[in-house]
Order: sequence, then structure tokens, then C-alpha cells
Amino acid sequence: MMIPSAFHKPGQFVVYFQHLEHTINELFVLITSADEENVCILINELGYSKRLKTTDILFARFVDLRSNTDPAIKDQFHELIVEFGKLGEHRSELVLSMA
Repeated sequence: MMIPSAFHKPGQFVVYFQHLEHTINELFVLITSADEENVCILINELGYSKRLKTTDILFARFVDLRSNTDPAIKDQFHELIVEFGKLGEHRSELVLSMA
């Protein structure tokens, strides 16, 4: 088994980040309860940060429409989205520094 060197770590981060980005896209589709193909068209037109903001807004609306959901979950989700935004900034800095 090969132990990853310091040179492998940035690549690992980028790959893991791609999984996060894919999960955000899936959440976007689930929240909208719309035709997946139509939502994918929209997703492809939005950059990562715009997708995060839109997902945050959609989630808040999703919670508002359900009377049995604790509204505090919106704040928790928003905090998570903010952290995902920071990870996106870090990813961009990392990728640009590797170029």
C-alpha cells in the first residue's frame, strides 16, 4: 500500500470536494421535487457558490412549507452551507495555485 505524499493531498482534497459538490446537486434536485433533467439544466448554469445560495433558499422554503419541521433547522443548514462555501473557496485557491 502506497502512503500518500504531500503531493497527493491536494488531489485527494479536490476529489473529495467533487463528492461534496455532487451531493449538493442531488439535494438541489430532491428539494425541488421537479423533473431531474430540468433541474440539471439549471444546476449546470449556476456556479458552485450560486448553487449553494440557491440550495440554502430552497431548503428554507422547503422547511417553511412543512408545519411539523423545526424552523431552527434552517439556521443549522445555513451554517453548513457557509462552511461548504469556505471549502469551495479553498478548493479554488488550491486548484489555481497548482496551475
